[in-house]
Amino acid sequence: KFVFCSWILRGCGAFYIRRRVDGSEYHGDPIYKSALRAYILNSLGANNNLEFFIEGGRTRTGKPQPPKAGILSVIMDAYLDGTIDDALLVPVTLNYERLVDGSFVREQLGMPKQMETFWSALRGIWRTLNTNHGGIRVDFNQPISLKELVTSFQKYNYLKAPIERCLTPPNNNLAVNLDRQILYNHSHSSLYGADVTTDHKMMVEAIGRHLVYDAAQSTALMSTNVLSYVLLSEQRRGCTLQQLQRCVEARGAALQAAGRDLGYTGDTSSLVKHALEMLGRGLVRRDGRQVRAQPTVSAALELSYYANALVAHYAAPAILATALESIVCESDEDTVRHSELIESSLQLCEVLSQEFILCPPCTRIEETMLSAIGTLVSCDVLSEIQVNIYLWNPGTL
Repeated sequence: KFVFCSWILRGCGAFYIRRRVDGSEYHGDPIYKSALRAYILNSLGANNNLEFFIEGGRTRTGKPQPPKAGILSVIMDAYLDGTIDDALLVPVTLNYERLVDGSFVREQLGMPKQMETFWSALRGIWRTLNTNHGGIRVDFNQPISLKELVTSFQKYNYLKAPIERCLTPPNNNLAVNLDRQILYNHSHSSLYGADVTTDHKMMVEAIGRHLVYDAAQSTALMSTNVLSYVLLSEQRRGCTLQQLQRCVEARGAALQAAGRDLGYTGDTSSLVKHALEMLGRGLVRRDGRQVRAQPTVSAALELSYYANALVAHYAAPAILATALESIVCESDEDTVRHSELIESSLQLCEVLSQEFILCPPCTRIEETMLSAIGTLVSCDVLSEIQVNIYLWNPGTL
């Protein structure tokens, strides 16, 4: 069906990989798996560049996805067996003001994925070429040496200790085991070689999560991302256009102060007007002076896709705030102990470990939660009244 497209892609150096090559009775076979590994290793040995999608495909939610370790594990094998001396891993991120690949709303609503045909592909290409998708940002991050990553991983003993059993709080020390447990729950890739140790798989998983984290942190945030986040979080009931402009400006300033890159500049009123045009009337409704999100499930899902680019940035403080509220509501007191807050937040981190990458593997999750406490203190959500005892300020969450 896609012979012409396949011919063009192959001419550009692309090669196709079956979606499932785990060698099971129903999916793939070990011969294909070995041939694919040999092909990639031979290509790397010839000093060819290799482009692949570390997340395994397009996101259906707008949030960064956990890494797939397949091709990355082959690159690791090539380095460890001496096929290559080193490899420079360059995370590349793309973001655009209006969705190009489709919003995947049908799939989010539980409908089956529609199979693509030659004619549907042509219609999609024609529709894309004749639609205004606004601006696009492509960012090439700083290259990371695989050799340096492997050396760094070997220094972190807390990541290399053996896994005895699954964590079941409160019977285990989450502060000690959580970082290791997350890497142990790795992507069980079909491209791992034979007799691969757990430490090796955890190392590949750590490098993959490091790449995804760096890519997510360096992704430029577009005006439609910030506007959607404001409409879904700060102004759920709607607001005037002037209020919306002030909120978008304040949110953008806060993101810049936190070190995030914004993919837009200029006058706030013009930016908000442009973002509203990009989102369209199907997602945002304007009733006179009021601006609000359309009250439909499909509109909420699509706006969430845009807004989720910011959700990962606020994940750690949000987890801590959720843990804080659960402790306060359960105890009916406005004070909380430091140890209790950290333990509760780490339990939530474990639950959401496959939903968010809160920090690179070279940083302890406990350190990330400590930093989040500092964020809540600076926002006056918490006040330290005694050593390791905090006072919750009602109305700030």
